[in-house]
Amino acid sequence: MTQLPLHHALDQADLAVTITPGLLHETVTHLIVQVVLKKPALGPGDILVQLPLELAKIPTARYDGNTLKAFDQSGPLEWKGLTTRKARQSFGGNGSLRGRRMAMVVGVDTKTGPAFDLRADNNGIIGTGYAFLPLPADGESKLTISVDFDLRYSPAGFHGVFTHSPPDLSTARLTGRPSILHQSFYLLGRLKYLKDYGNNHDAVTSSESGHFNIFWQSELPFDIQKVAKETKQVFEYMCDFFQCPGESYRIFFREDPYYVVRSGLAQPGAFLISFGLLLKQAGWALDSFTTLFAHEMTHNFANLAEGEDIANGAQWYAEGLAEYYSIFARYRLGLLDMHGVINEMNYRAQAYYTSPLATLSNEEVNKLTWKTQNAQRLPYSRGLVFWIRLDALIRETSGGHHGIDKLVVEMVQLARTRGKLPTLAEFLERLAQDLGPVARQEYEHHNSGKLIVPPEHSLIPGAVAVRIDMEPFDLGFNEESVLLGPRIVRGLRSDSRAAKAGILEGDLITSWIDLNHCKDHLEVKMELKIERKTADSEVPRELDITFWPRAYTKVEGWGWKLVNAKD
Repeated sequence: MTQLPLHHALDQADLAVTITPGLLHETVTHLIVQVVLKKPALGPGDILVQLPLELAKIPTARYDGNTLKAFDQSGPLEWKGLTTRKARQSFGGNGSLRGRRMAMVVGVDTKTGPAFDLRADNNGIIGTGYAFLPLPADGESKLTISVDFDLRYSPAGFHGVFTHSPPDLSTARLTGRPSILHQSFYLLGRLKYLKDYGNNHDAVTSSESGHFNIFWQSELPFDIQKVAKETKQVFEYMCDFFQCPGESYRIFFREDPYYVVRSGLAQPGAFLISFGLLLKQAGWALDSFTTLFAHEMTHNFANLAEGEDIANGAQWYAEGLAEYYSIFARYRLGLLDMHGVINEMNYRAQAYYTSPLATLSNEEVNKLTWKTQNAQRLPYSRGLVFWIRLDALIRETSGGHHGIDKLVVEMVQLARTRGKLPTLAEFLERLAQDLGPVARQEYEHHNSGKLIVPPEHSLIPGAVAVRIDMEPFDLGFNEESVLLGPRIVRGLRSDSRAAKAGILEGDLITSWIDLNHCKDHLEVKMELKIERKTADSEVPRELDITFWPRAYTKVEGWGWKLVNAKD
């Protein structure tokens, strides 16, 4: 491996990272990473750097064999051992590591998941630090950190940016713990960008300061100027609402070769949106993007510390609030009217009540996370309904003076003041200030998986909660048949609507309706294109089959309707 010269500008940092794109015919195929530690206080057997083996079932870099090399001022060092991605070594003076990470190869048959991985994107490369960056563990003290993109041998027009790059994309200098680099997005290639309301689609050279930036490489299947206008409104509202002025935020777009509409991944100070083949074919409604942005932006502020005592609390708390403010931020900005609030709330509520896992406890759901899509999604809808209930109860006990907003903002400010997320115990203590002993009872009811019933007068003025019994979601065969290629029908139940519509075990699925869209909308039918082998022909038979992916029985559910509302 070629030893890269250390940039003089990085000599003063406690932790200096240099990222160099590896190129083949002006296409980024891999990254060469150099990590320099300034006088690490480590002895023999101490852990130097670490990297998770996987995140949410997404594999990270495999620095096996001699792909990761270490040096100190005396020259190359020999590893004492490499266990579970934790590299152990002692150093004399400054230490340097160098590694090479290839982009992950993905295709239509790749199982979808959170965008932690490092992958090719329109001749460039994009991913999180978790996917390729070996770093020392966080300590009690913060470090001075530098991040630089070495583009000396890259084609003209190539740029590199990460979550905390300065506006002119020069060397980034910040103070923090190493994990901030794992939690960042990195994008290299011929970038296009939009900052505030000005844009430059070919290069990023402006030194003008800005707080809101959008970066992409692939052609976007929507009008980015219209998207930016509404998302910037939401961004400014969030900063004001959560009392966090001067916040910077960045959005990264990535094209996926999947038959999905879109997905998002939030990290501190930024989020990444992946858009797939279905979106490019069908187009993307502006309100869909703004909803997703508002959801992901909330994650930048409202979170709960993870821990063994939480029993999936970090998920329902954060995802439930993200769903809540994805609706109410737009409602308060006038981007969503009363009818829109009712519609969006009802389809989210039915996703909770009709989930196959709706009666499981948070702890049971947590154990299934990343094993089944239903477990990944339940904290969103159930958490939202729980927050709606809490909001109504708090408004009742406060005489209508306030709902959950005051509580949520105080929790955000607590985290910012002390630099550490609030715990579940602290949240329950604060909730008890509004609800008294009922606070713990409400939480235990929700935590155990018991049905959450919204108060009659909840959500917004003029709306009432009504019981709506609904058919649970039931695809009729193993959902992995749709999520993971080759997409072959497995585990078909003969008594299901899918079987009665003509689906057979072993059918090859070539086209389908997005599974989440079917789960979120009670009325949506599953439309499949399949290929079926027959004994009388070498050419598979092509069939179009449509069915309603619901059970024949009903469960108790709740929704909202407007009373005496003007059209």
